[in-house]
This record gives sequence, C-alpha cells and structure tokens, in this order.
Amino acid sequence: MTTTQIDLEDLIAAVAAKRAPSLPAAELDALVASHAEARLQRRRDIEDRLAAKRPIPSGLAEALLRGRQQPATTVRSMSDVARRAYNREKAALSRARRKSMSEAGTTPVSPSTVREGLADAAISLIRAGGPAAQAVLAELARAFPHAPGVPLTTRSDIAAGRLREKLPK
Repeated sequence: MTTTQIDLEDLIAAVAAKRAPSLPAAELDALVASHAEARLQRRRDIEDRLAAKRPIPSGLAEALLRGRQQPATTVRSMSDVARRAYNREKAALSRARRKSMSEAGTTPVSPSTVREGLADAAISLIRAGGPAAQAVLAELARAFPHAPGVPLTTRSDIAAGRLREKLPK
C-alpha cells in the first residue's frame, strides 16, 4: 500500500490503534496536506459544475450527499479507540503548554494552580497577622473541626518557615 492510497480516516484509526504504517513525519504531513487539497479540489469542481450548470457525475453527487449527511464528529460519538487517541493528544498538548509556560516563568492557570495561589495568599495573610489572618485561621478551624490544634500548628509552622508558598512570586 502506498502513501497516496491511504485514506486519512484509515490512517487516523491505524494511529489510534498503534498499527500505523511507518511513515516519516514529513511524509505524513504531506499526506494530510494532499488529502485536504484533494477535498478542496473536489469541492471546487462541484462548485464550477454548478455555476456552469453542467451535470455532476453520480459518484460525485453521492459523495457530496454522503458528506452532508454525516454529522460533525463529537467526542461522545467517537469510538473508544479514537476517543483515547484524542484524549492522549489533548493531554500531550496541555502538558506541552504547561511546560512552555513554566519555562517562560509564568504560572499556568489550572484548578490546581489556582488552589495553590489561594493557599499562598492565605499563608501570606497569616504571616502578616491582623484580622484577615484571624478570618483565615477561623476558616481553617471550620474545615478541620475534628482537629482543634490545626490553626495554631499552622500559624507556628508558617512563622518557623516550615510552611511556605509554592508558587513563584
């Protein structure tokens, strides 16, 4: 089977199933580009035929109708293999984005980093003292009613430097 005979959907399914033909990355990119160009050319051909009022070949018309009848692919409608491949790709993109942001010195915004930021703010407030520190320690006591010594231990750990902020300033 040559690379020009491989259908893009078959290639995606094969990659998802980890049985993809061994193609170099450049050749794979060229294959995807040629597939997109072929679809664009078919569309242009149909538009030209419609504009010139020439008949559309039955196979082309059927392909056009088939293409219109197919609903957009959603994550829910994907097969298990395709969904796992999609999730893997999205997770890899997310990891790469987080890595590039941390290399650039910025903190990526995610639920965990927002939580860490709030914890850092609470640590700073407790270290500064005052009514805000008392409010934070009261919330801490409310979060751990079964352990009444947590607020005092936390305050002493912050004062001693055993509990510090995680995120860079």
